[in-house]
Amino acid sequence: MKLHNKVAIVTGGSRGIGAAIAREFASQGAKVVVNYLNSQEKADAVVAEIIEQGGLAVAVQADVSQLSGIDLLVKRACEAFGGVDILVNNAGWATLERLQDITFDDTKKQFELNVFGPIFLTQKISAIMASGSVIINISSIAAKGGAGGSIYCATKAALNTLTKCYAAELGEKGIRVNAIAPGAVETDLYIEAGLVKREAEIIGQTPLKRLGQPCDIASLALFLASQDSSWITGEVIQISGGRFMS
Repeated sequence: MKLHNKVAIVTGGSRGIGAAIAREFASQGAKVVVNYLNSQEKADAVVAEIIEQGGLAVAVQADVSQLSGIDLLVKRACEAFGGVDILVNNAGWATLERLQDITFDDTKKQFELNVFGPIFLTQKISAIMASGSVIINISSIAAKGGAGGSIYCATKAALNTLTKCYAAELGEKGIRVNAIAPGAVETDLYIEAGLVKREAEIIGQTPLKRLGQPCDIASLALFLASQDSSWITGEVIQISGGRFMS
């Protein structure tokens, strides 16, 4: 098993990409902390599925956009499994407002969850990680920009830059930091952000002619979390079915 006895935190792990990563990591021997904010029933279902398959997992409710939530999540993870070897900064939020419709509150919410959360959770976790540990940030091809959704795009561009900065800083400790930048993936957030309205257009622009699935992202996350990628750090890896190739 590629992650035997490793401890992984997956933020936003109750649904979508996060849930798929939690299941994939557990299937490869990791002990998984499934973080959630509101979706307790879904988080409990992910944990139950992992345990039913012979794995180990716990669900932890914590708001990772706030320092108090970050402290709580790290404390509970250490209480449950003794430490942390893998952090997946997956929790995020998106809206697609154009410039004249942007509000301060919505901007603040997206930056707190998509940027401030990964900064301070990475700060807290990296301080207790051993050499060989891994941090994976879930970014987006939205970081390239485009009409509408400028705030979300900006948060993901920031996350890409943070990935490179922290890879440089933490490399001397033997901690690798990489990011995954998915294209359109069929998740709850995809629907909530309104991308479903552009589905035909998106698929038409995608050489592989389909939306991504959470399992597509989970497979790449497993590669980055395992020793298979032991000399890869500071990279932002696109996975978009060919929709974006540079």
